[in-house]
Amino acid sequence: MLKFYEFLNENSSKNSIIEVILKSIENDIEQMVNSCEVQYIKSENERNEKLGRNTICNGFNSYQREMTRLDLIFNLSKSIECYTNKNDILVSVNTRSSSKGATITSIIQRDGISYKLDTESIEAGGYNIQTFHFRYITKTNLPKTGTVDITNLYKEKIKKMSKLEKFNNEIETFKQTIIKCEDVILKNSPKTDKEIFDILSPDDRTMLTTWETLNPTSHAKTNNTKESWEKEQKEYTEQRIKMWKHLNVVHYENWKKTLEKNIEKLNSKIESLI
Repeated sequence: MLKFYEFLNENSSKNSIIEVILKSIENDIEQMVNSCEVQYIKSENERNEKLGRNTICNGFNSYQREMTRLDLIFNLSKSIECYTNKNDILVSVNTRSSSKGATITSIIQRDGISYKLDTESIEAGGYNIQTFHFRYITKTNLPKTGTVDITNLYKEKIKKMSKLEKFNNEIETFKQTIIKCEDVILKNSPKTDKEIFDILSPDDRTMLTTWETLNPTSHAKTNNTKESWEKEQKEYTEQRIKMWKHLNVVHYENWKKTLEKNIEKLNSKIESLI
């Protein structure tokens, strides 16, 4: 996981003020992520209890934690960067932690004039907003610049993370399906032709009918010899057994191979995003 400033340096940041502010609030961001996780666990456990589920939420997975962190950074950057530009000078910056997040107070100089820029995080989430999160309130006498360079960097990173989640979910689904395929293959592969014949539908088990039991006036008996009829019946039964093997073994083997190839493709896509 890249530090804020490492990620920005990698992407040729053009706004050193945002870099410094993000670096100064890094520990506070992690604490805010922890607060989001606590609220998430609480809401999930309450929902499970309401639905009668005997399940306890253990917290964020690594993806949820990183997405929460990126979302906090993105919103902080968005709330500050739109008032600054690359020629501004950061005279001072101070951060103060609180139980509700953090407060940033800074002095920014532009064209020889000093301006105040304060940003405070507040908790959000209630009856009309289901998911607990943090919002940022910015107070400043700086005119807006509309700059979004760094904000867009994080926006793109969040998009990539969203794609990662989609790809990883698909991979997990494919893996679960592969397990089911393997179970079917393991169950059906050892079956002998006799065992397969015994589970064929009545219409496919024509070998149970013998030449001797055929009606003498039936089409089958009047148009065949015993040898030709029994040969035909044997070939038909072998075809039905072969078809059963295809549907219940070969099909799942081919399906498994296709899923494995799909996983390889998705892993390649993931590699390109990381």
